[in-house]
Amino acid sequence: MKRTSLEEGVWSSIESDFIMPEGVTYQKMSSRDGINLYVFFHEKLGKLGRLVVCQNTDGEIESSSEIFGEPSDRQTLKRGEILEPIIREMLKKMEVVNHVSSSIPQHYSINNKKYLIKTKVVPCEFCNEAVAMLVFMPDTFEIESLEDYAQIMHSEVKELKMPTWIVGAERAAVLNGDEVIEAPILKVWPTREKTCVMPSVEFNLKLKSLIQSHCV
Repeated sequence: MKRTSLEEGVWSSIESDFIMPEGVTYQKMSSRDGINLYVFFHEKLGKLGRLVVCQNTDGEIESSSEIFGEPSDRQTLKRGEILEPIIREMLKKMEVVNHVSSSIPQHYSINNKKYLIKTKVVPCEFCNEAVAMLVFMPDTFEIESLEDYAQIMHSEVKELKMPTWIVGAERAAVLNGDEVIEAPILKVWPTREKTCVMPSVEFNLKLKSLIQSHCV
């Protein structure tokens, strides 16, 4: 397919009658060499993946798509279930589906990137064996950002095999008339739970109970 403008081809697929699923947003980035990158986000699952679109020397639009996360993580499958229909519909509307080698988003890993992440391994008070791991995100209170950190730490968490929580930024709040400090918390191992906002005192009591029960 040939177009006078790559922007026209891409935006016609987004701004026509295409409606993003509830809770899904995207961010557009462009490079000087004509590559357009569309990154998709979900309000609960964090970053879903991306669609890369460019125009070759013959004027044809080429595209590739990727799903964010480790293939072994069940959350990646959930991301794929949401993202794949979006990508398919966008490619269909761009009329380039027959020019793409694979219209099915491929899994990709971000573990080869370097991240500075603060973690803390909590030991047993009696035997000093590791009981739990905390991953801190002190700069954000956003739930989707906790999901992104969970993906970044997936391989390490899977290898350590200990109860692990992602802890977001703390903030002051009022609970039952009392002033408290609370934070968004996501448990990712051994079972993944829904992110919840929990008073720090309550979370510390839960962690203390886990520590004290280790050598009982």
